[in-house]
Amino acid sequence: MQAKGHYVVLADSSAEDRGRLRGILERGGYTVAGEANDGVELVQLCEALRPETVFLDIPLRYLDGLSAAAYLRKEHLAELVFFVTGRSDERLVSAARDLGAGGYLVKPVTEKQLLPGLAAALARNRAMERIRQDCAEVERQISEHRTLERAKCAVMEREKLNAGDALDFLRRVAEEKRMPLLKIAELFTVLPGANPEQ
Repeated sequence: MQAKGHYVVLADSSAEDRGRLRGILERGGYTVAGEANDGVELVQLCEALRPETVFLDIPLRYLDGLSAAAYLRKEHLAELVFFVTGRSDERLVSAARDLGAGGYLVKPVTEKQLLPGLAAALARNRAMERIRQDCAEVERQISEHRTLERAKCAVMEREKLNAGDALDFLRRVAEEKRMPLLKIAELFTVLPGANPEQ
């Protein structure tokens, strides 16, 4: 099952509600790594455990669930935040959605509600993570291309070479010094003329 090894933290002021939620999750194959009965304790647990998913109620002592969730998202302390609460106020649902919550269920929750909803949220989260990684890779490639172009411009100006010969020059230096081409390009970007817009 996909849930195997998936670590979860629960936050609810009601020990009974935490126990019910723990039972559902454990039957679904999830590992409940910790439980908190207030918002500050939740943050401490997440800093220590770095869970994949946090289930939390909105009314929590010291730090309410919405504020705690905002902090967890900002600090990247949990991949997915899932609200399980007794409140169905549209304003709260909207606030949870704005925080990027993976789900919002109104108590009492059942296995049939929670587990499919969690599985769908995890699948969405994984898809979004793949998109983020793809975007980061494209940004890295663009950055490397810009660095190489800036280095070529600097070499063209200093050595009075055309673009192709400037690139060959950088490759020869990289080979001679046994360094990656990109590292050599980074070194050459400090030369005058490295910024083609100047």
